[in-house]
Amino acid sequence: NVALTTNAPQMGDVNGDGAVNSADLVMLQKYLHGTGTLTVPENGDLIKDGTLDVFDIIEMRKLLIK
Repeated sequence: NVALTTNAPQMGDVNGDGAVNSADLVMLQKYLHGTGTLTVPENGDLIKDGTLDVFDIIEMRKLLIK
């Protein structure tokens, strides 16, 4: 888990629990599949291109592997 250390948005924390973990990855995957919603959608745009897509999932996986 990547813990939230400031009040700044935590990129990848789409469920708003203060950490980036596999729950965020699952939530983003469900959202992109059309079967879920995001609590903090702006934190899901990891590649900062203005859209949420599979490339953001790839970046989130890289973040979780670190």
